[in-house]
This record gives sequence, C-alpha cells and structure tokens, in this order.
Amino acid sequence: MNLNFKNIHIIGIGGAGLNGIAHMLLDQGIKVTGAEKISNKATEVLLERQVEIFSDEDCSILKNTDMILVSSAVKNNHPVLIEAKKLGIPVKTRHWLWSELSKLKKIIAISGSHGKTSVSGMSAHIIRQLNLSYGYIVGIHGKGSGSWNSGDWMLIEADEYAHTFLSLNPYVALINNIDWDHVDIYSSEDEYIEEFVKFSDSVLSSGGKMIVNGDDSTILNKELYKNATTFGFSKKNDWILELIDENQGSVHFKVIHSGSIYGEYKLPILGSHSILNAVAASLSISQTGIELDKALNALKNFPGLPRRLEKKFDGEITVFDDYAHSPKEVKSIISTLKNSYKGRRIIVYFQPHTYSRIKMFMKEFADSLSNVDIVRIGNIYASRESKIDLDLNTLVNYIHGDDVELSGSINETIDNINSLIKKGDVLITLNAGDGYKVGNAIIDKYK
Repeated sequence: MNLNFKNIHIIGIGGAGLNGIAHMLLDQGIKVTGAEKISNKATEVLLERQVEIFSDEDCSILKNTDMILVSSAVKNNHPVLIEAKKLGIPVKTRHWLWSELSKLKKIIAISGSHGKTSVSGMSAHIIRQLNLSYGYIVGIHGKGSGSWNSGDWMLIEADEYAHTFLSLNPYVALINNIDWDHVDIYSSEDEYIEEFVKFSDSVLSSGGKMIVNGDDSTILNKELYKNATTFGFSKKNDWILELIDENQGSVHFKVIHSGSIYGEYKLPILGSHSILNAVAASLSISQTGIELDKALNALKNFPGLPRRLEKKFDGEITVFDDYAHSPKEVKSIISTLKNSYKGRRIIVYFQPHTYSRIKMFMKEFADSLSNVDIVRIGNIYASRESKIDLDLNTLVNYIHGDDVELSGSINETIDNINSLIKKGDVLITLNAGDGYKVGNAIIDKYK
C-alpha cells in the first residue's frame, strides 16, 4: 500500500469507524498515532501495538505528523485541524481513504441501515476461518476490527453516514436493508433512500455485483433487486431461507436455491435476523470465488460480536447488551428475546441515542418498546449533538406497557433495576452510548 504518508495521526482513533483503519495502516508499517477523548477496548488494543494516544486537542504531535485522518463527525474548528492548516499538514477523511483503497484493492462493500457491523464481522470471521488473504475493516472496537493482508480483496463496512460509501468503487456490494437514519445528515426519507439508489447505480454501472435483501420493502419499492442476487425468507428470492429451529443459544436453518435444498446450517447465536446476516456475509464472500457452502459452514463457530445481542452473563439472571439505536433494531432484538425466552420476564433498559433521532422517531420507538414486561428509559446520549429541549415523558406516554418509566442517569438506572430484578429475569441493555455500564453493574451483583 502506498499512501505517500509515513506518519499518520488519527483523531477519533478509538471510534468504531477508525480503529480498524489504524490496524490496517499498522499492518503496512505506517507509523500511527491517535487522539481520543476516552479510553475503550479499541484504545487498549492499539496501545498493545505501541500506538501513542494523545488527548483530543493536543497539538504537540503535529511536529511528527505528515497527515491527519479524521472521522466525519470532527468539525473544522477543531484546534488540531486549525493548527495543522497553519503548518500545511493535509487533513483527510474516510472518503479520501476509501477512494484510495478502491484503486489498490478489489472492494467488497457491506452497506445497509442495520446489520452492517454484524455482516462485516461475520465476513471477517469467514475470511479468518478459511485462511483467505483478504483485508477487512469492521466497525467494532478492538481485536478483529481491521487487517491489511496480501491478497487482492478488501472487505469494508460501508457506512452511509456523511455520504461516505459513495467514495468506494466496489467489485461486490451488499445492501442489507434501507431504513431512514442519520436524520442530522439526511433531512428526509426520500433523500436518504436516494443515497442507496446512487450507491447501487454506481456499483452496477462500473460492472460490480450487487447483493440485496429481497424481503426489504424499500429495496422492493425502488426495484434495487433488478440485476442483483437476492436472499430472504420469501419465496421470490434467488436464495430462500427457512427457519428450522431456534432455542436459547442457537438457530438452525435451511437454504433453498433453484427449487432444491442447498444445505442446512446452524449458528451459535440468536434471531432470524442473524440468519439473514449470515447468508448476506456468505453470499458476499462467495462472489469472490469461494464456495457458498464453505462460507456458511465457517460460521458454525461464530462467537458473535461485542454489543450485537451479546450474552454477557447467564446465571440466576441472563444479561444481554446490544448496540440497537433505531426503532426497527430495537423491535427485532426484543422480539428475538421474547421468542427465545418464553415464560421468563424481560426487562429492557433503553438509552436513547441523539436528540434528532428520538425527536424524529418518537412514536416508532414507542411501538418498538411496547408490550414488554418492564421498560426503563435512561437519559439521552447526545453523542455529536448539542442538547435540545425534549421531554422523554412523551415517549413514556406513547409506550403500551404496565411498567414503563424514566430511569435517569446510569447510576440512577442501576439502582432502579437492582431494586426490581429477580431470579429468572432476562435483562437487555439497548444503547449506542455508555448504557452497557448498567448491565455490567447488575452482573457484578450476581457474579
């Protein structure tokens, strides 16, 4: 790889979008430093690779830097960027990097509103299990988030935030689903959907292969299934999926193709959405010349991903954590747990993520959180946004349930749930912020 830079400083290096890139660059012998506001699993693993990590606004590193890479969320008024401009140090985003990678590698792009990380993580697992010399960048924190490798192929979790995935030129591209998100970037549902239409058109016009979830209503409405390989549970798909059995630890399913049973497979994780993700990942890898059956079988020991319906404790109580922060994701996760743990009380802690998302989808979130045994709603995790006046009591009033209330801060929520949880309960923390700390504290009590 030749990016013409020897010392790259990454602002936001601990984020899901950039820590995998840091590992990929390190694999190529490029010196990487980073800036981060908080420490997490990503920064811990990077420190093990001797990466120096500075405070977010520390400009001292610039004397040894010839390029700065930033996330799309970093604003132009950031002190390090202002100083870099004075010193003539170039500042790049993932848009630039992905465009450069498209010149160097054959790109497999995993896109979609939901499930990108799960599909990308499964794809990376297949790559490792089959000893393929493919690189990958996955939006998780820590080990397994990024690798270069010597082969021609590079798998990338292709994020639509800030239009980033349009800078790729993929040989293979997946659209897992389309569901309006990132309302701080896309002001209308039509604008958001058209972004995926542009993405699909660009892939096909350059001779790339498209794979789409043929059960997704928006994909069907926009006819993005045309000239694409389709998969899903409905009978009209090229690859038809059927659930055979699901229990508290795994799913068993069959794949049908051209009117015949192609094979039966098991995953050691929960949910029909996991079947969709597994087939999406396997089809994506199969487009590079790998047999689909081998790819699917490589997932029989898939350990799951951090914060993706992650079972964190299973004793007197069972505790899960999930990154779900959109209404459809929340509804899917809750449905999976209710089906898998029938007869057990389900407790949901939901930490709302960003003011704009909650304001736009208030009623949809209420629907997804309805008809659950116990629901606790924490304070909004602002992330990149500034606080606005938004009353979460409105959300509570919309939710149908016998035990729904606001639980406040992390510590207040821990006290609240500790006061009511009992043997046999299943707790799920749903959050894209720091709400997982609630589950961790509850677990500490039961260990």
